[in-house]
Amino acid sequence: MYLIDDVTKMTGLTKRTLRYYEEIGLILPPQRTKGNARIYSEEEVKELRKVAEAKEVLGFSLQELQQFMSLKRMIEERSEQQGLSAKEITKIENLLENQIKMIEFKVVKMQAFKTELKEMRESAMEIHRKNKNKNKRRDERVEGQHSNNRLGQIITVVATFLAFMGIGVVDPILPEIAKQIGASHWQVEMLFTSYLLMMAIMMIPAGILASRVGDKRLMVTGLIIVTIFAALCGFSNNIPQLSIFRAGWGLGNSFFFATAMTLLIALSGEVKKAVGLYEAAIGLGMAGGPLVGGVLGNASWRLPFFGTSALIFIAFILVLTIVKQPTSTKPRKAAGFKDMVKLYKLKPFTQGAVSGMLYYYGFFTVLAYTPLILSIGALQIGFVFFGWGLCLAYGSAVLAHQLEKRYQPKQVLHVSLIVFSLILICLFAFDATWLRIVLIMAAGLVSGLNNALFTSHVMEVSPYERGITSGGYNFLRWLGAAFAPLLSGVIGNAVAPQAPFLVAAILGLLAFVIMVIKVRTTSQTNEAVSK
Repeated sequence: MYLIDDVTKMTGLTKRTLRYYEEIGLILPPQRTKGNARIYSEEEVKELRKVAEAKEVLGFSLQELQQFMSLKRMIEERSEQQGLSAKEITKIENLLENQIKMIEFKVVKMQAFKTELKEMRESAMEIHRKNKNKNKRRDERVEGQHSNNRLGQIITVVATFLAFMGIGVVDPILPEIAKQIGASHWQVEMLFTSYLLMMAIMMIPAGILASRVGDKRLMVTGLIIVTIFAALCGFSNNIPQLSIFRAGWGLGNSFFFATAMTLLIALSGEVKKAVGLYEAAIGLGMAGGPLVGGVLGNASWRLPFFGTSALIFIAFILVLTIVKQPTSTKPRKAAGFKDMVKLYKLKPFTQGAVSGMLYYYGFFTVLAYTPLILSIGALQIGFVFFGWGLCLAYGSAVLAHQLEKRYQPKQVLHVSLIVFSLILICLFAFDATWLRIVLIMAAGLVSGLNNALFTSHVMEVSPYERGITSGGYNFLRWLGAAFAPLLSGVIGNAVAPQAPFLVAAILGLLAFVIMVIKVRTTSQTNEAVSK
């Protein structure tokens, strides 16, 4: 015997359902205990299970269930007693025949529904297979795109390396050019100033042009211009010619520098990683430039120019044939001078760019002026600045990346600008060649750190398109770089050979002061951007 709680668990019917079935006569009232609790026999539980199955499996209505149960009881009762009359048998047969037909009809419907469900399953599986193949093809395309992007990154980094070799390749041969052409320090420094000034002036137009014609087109245009003017420098016979052709070289490099970093960011998809690669290429290029200049310049001061022209032409071919312009889902807005004006109105950006301009004066004082006062040969100068360039690359690609994981670029710049200024003060105070070489190496490490941090900082604080930001920042930083060689040569001749380092140190400290001034954050200036 089973209590009602046990029956509910055995049949899946609720207590309320059991009581209701009892009320409408679907089942017979069960026996009760002395405490008036319902108790069910094994046969009654079996009967309830049949009722539940008929309702759930066959979908019988309550009326059909009642008819089914009453027929069942009638047959069981009459078979045990006096049997059934012919009239009753006919009635029962008709009722059962109707129920059998009803069940057969439902079976047919269920079979049809089953067939439809199978067809739906097959359709779903076919869609899944098509999606799987589609996703596979998409993944293959994405993988191919990633592969092309990785190759594009490598080629762009190599091209950046070769382009920046052009800056440092002149370093070791400055004393030799001055000697053979009969030029003073400030005159040979025009090779740097004309180059850097043209590059600075053209940075903003180049940035605007890049947004209109595309990064890759402008980059390859810049590389072929550099190829031509680097070769012309090798054919020059005096300072005016060299200065003019170096200015043409700077024009080509402005096109390249205005696009290289933005293209690298687009290819890598990660700003800090791209900046690290870019600044590392700069460091290695500036390391390789003096080395190439020293080795080739040992034979003739003209050879470094021809060698650079050949290497840049190789970079031109590689970028033209291999690097693919990344497709962007967001259309690129064509920039104008109004955008640059708005950019310079953003105080966080202008603060970083102006501070960077003052710092780059010191950076190029070390790079462009120091070779003239080291009193060592072209090959030795090449090796010194090769080591300087390696330190520069390590500072920008490794040290800066590690520090940016823990600190904001601006926080680190507060310290690194002070350290850089102290190195410049030491270069002013001490004239021992070995110590100056050590200080040059240290300056390379700190400069690599500063270069990467300044670039990351201005890119992060600017809400504008990267080409606009890059052009605006490069204009100011190369402007500071452009005047450093010429003014250092003039100050060195007029005051004392070591005086330019003190001037650069003062400007470095001024750059620090500008960076510690609190200004509105980019989020607070977003309204200004839309105006």
